Amino acid sequence: MQRPMLLRIDFTRDGCSLSLPANARGLVQLRSVRATASLYEDIVAVQPDVLCFDYDYPEIDGLARLRQIKKDFPSLPILMLTEHNSEELTVWALRSRVWDYFVKPLDCEAFLHAIQQLHELRNGGQRGAARHIVVPGSSRKRDEERRRTANVAANSAERAVAKAKAYVATNYAEKISAREVAELCNMSQFHFSRSFKRICGVTFSDHLLEVRIKKAVELLSRPRATVTGACYEVGFRDPSYFGRIFKRYAGITPSEYRDRWVKNRSQQAKSDEVVDDSTMVLEAELALRQRR
Repeated sequence: MQRPMLLRIDFTRDGCSLSLPANARGLVQLRSVRATASLYEDIVAVQPDVLCFDYDYPEIDGLARLRQIKKDFPSLPILMLTEHNSEELTVWALRSRVWDYFVKPLDCEAFLHAIQQLHELRNGGQRGAARHIVVPGSSRKRDEERRRTANVAANSAERAVAKAKAYVATNYAEKISAREVAELCNMSQFHFSRSFKRICGVTFSDHLLEVRIKKAVELLSRPRATVTGACYEVGFRDPSYFGRIFKRYAGITPSEYRDRWVKNRSQQAKSDEVVDDSTMVLEAELALRQRR
């Protein structure tokens, strides 16, 4: 099996080397170059499968180089290493189409897994297929390579998101974190969160909350339901927080919803009408959809 070629672009101030475990040599080929004026030529010469931009404390010029290289070589996936970590830098990496983002000290196992996964995606799932870097300027080949890589990656991400949604549908009452679901899908949390938002239009956390609130609406439409009981049954641990989230999604508090449901049942019982709670449930679900 051909090992993926990783080209590390060194933006660290002291030019330190990337330390990987001994067994990594059988999994990946590593080349390192300094971020000099010949970087473009280095990429063309090495023909890497994956680029790795290695920073200690990223500066504006170094981040600008990453964006320019991504523009020049759009089909090449980029990994980013950094000692400095912040929410702003994470958002910047996301918007710059960085494939994955790692904070030092490096989790070597996760890092190597990301490289192997990218290698398989770029080769359409065929291990050992020859790599092909498209030099900027050859637009037709570049577009074909970009579409092929994007399609394979999109299919893989869609399967992962479907798996995540199925997991939430079954385990919404349990404690769930984006990190553990990402691991279940064999993705880093950064890549998983980016893929989920792109495919579903909402963050994973928002999706989880919406599923829980929909289940709470169903529970509160049962004769012996209580607000506190519904709170714990759908995975919340704090009734006051549950109340705030319920109102954010459904437009009214859980107590208000429950009171309306009881009043509706009472009025229908007095008029000898057939009790149908579907209208109230539908109204709450419409409020959920309108929030989007």
